[in-house]
Amino acid sequence: MPELIDKTLDVVDCINEAGVCSLADIAARCGLPFSTAHRIVSALVARGYLASAKRGQYRLGGRILLAGSRQSLASLIETISRRPLRDLARMTRAHAHLAVLDEDMVTYLVKQSWGRAVVHSQEHMQLEAYCTAIGKVLLANLPPDEIEAYLEAGDFVRLTPFTITDVETIRNHLLETRRCGWATEVEETAPHLMCLAVPIADPKGQVHAAISVSIVTRQPSHAALLDRLPALQETKSGIEAALFP
Repeated sequence: MPELIDKTLDVVDCINEAGVCSLADIAARCGLPFSTAHRIVSALVARGYLASAKRGQYRLGGRILLAGSRQSLASLIETISRRPLRDLARMTRAHAHLAVLDEDMVTYLVKQSWGRAVVHSQEHMQLEAYCTAIGKVLLANLPPDEIEAYLEAGDFVRLTPFTITDVETIRNHLLETRRCGWATEVEETAPHLMCLAVPIADPKGQVHAAISVSIVTRQPSHAALLDRLPALQETKSGIEAALFP
């Protein structure tokens, strides 16, 4: 048993040093038969300690990275989310995003565009959280004391006639978002823009990121957004399953 534990830790150390590693590389670097390396890697993937980076290659998984830096986990979420968000954009005929909360600001990590309509978001761009659907989801899942600190410190600027700036109204929207598990934005940041967002959470319920769809239309409405909620929730579940098996 100690020998098997040593071999397993050798595999984890190998991938930690390399960043991304193929099964053949793992076997060679660790001095393991290919079949043994395959069994160890398969067990680690099943437990969430490793994750598939792309076909035939592996990187550290969410369960290990939860004990490490937030930066590393954000990098893993970004990598795993790109393909599902591309599929989501095509399925919903909308721009799809992944974002995290960074010092009270929404930081966009992934944007998968669809169609010709222009949405003002960009990867690595930051926007205010209080007036974006993806920001509302991230704010709503903070601890209550952090939400109150955010509301007390905020200088909420009206970007459009529909931007919500009243503190009590924002607080109620965040409570409702936490209860129902999703948030919307209709023309709060730009005319004709509507967005719908849901959180990305680990098995304990801690939220680490959020995904959204954004649509530019002459007739924005909450109903049109909610038609896309099942696809968004399906994508959310797939990303969470890949991150935390």
